[in-house]
Amino acid sequence: MSVRLLDNAVHVWYAIQPESWSLPEGVLSDEEQARVARFVHEKSQLAKAFSLYVRRCVLARYLDVSPPSLCFGVAEHGKPFLECTSSIQFNVSDTQDITVLAISLDRELGVDVERYDRSVEKPGLAKHVLSSEEMEYWQHLSEPEASDYVLRAWVAKEAYVKYLGKGLFSNMTDVTLFGGDPKTLYPPHNASMQWLSLHDDYLSALCVQGRVDEVLLREWKLDHT
Repeated sequence: MSVRLLDNAVHVWYAIQPESWSLPEGVLSDEEQARVARFVHEKSQLAKAFSLYVRRCVLARYLDVSPPSLCFGVAEHGKPFLECTSSIQFNVSDTQDITVLAISLDRELGVDVERYDRSVEKPGLAKHVLSSEEMEYWQHLSEPEASDYVLRAWVAKEAYVKYLGKGLFSNMTDVTLFGGDPKTLYPPHNASMQWLSLHDDYLSALCVQGRVDEVLLREWKLDHT
């Protein structure tokens, strides 16, 4: 069954990997299987395989084709795209056992997700992601607000960088997305941003070109296929 996507809407799917999940044969391409094999640990291999599997299964429903038939390309700075259509845009993010996939029509977009309990070195990360204005706010915060501020900045700016499609070629400190309250986002020029309410354990942000009337959030489960 195909899924219809309106040009003024964004669909966001999230999928949590079941504990007993294993990759069905014949779905991933040789290139995708090679990407999975690059991970050293079996758990990481399975998580990446799940993310790539979800990407294929969800996007196939929008094109009304079989998941293995999809062909993907990679833009100059690493952003993936569908070779069979220029109208459907997507972006995907995964961390450990969750995958988030955002889909739109003719709109650039970026999405990112991280666990709230992700262990990172906060001062070093702050220097990497916070603008001078954001740094001023952050330096006056105590814990746990300081850690929450940096994590939110990281996730939001990852979504923004992925929206731009420039990957590591973008400097996160050049853009200010927060004031004193990290839960309130300041959208960059010609884009809209919002937090996504996925699950209590995860923080996720979406950045989309222009303004949209609807962001539809759905959970994808194995029985969808």
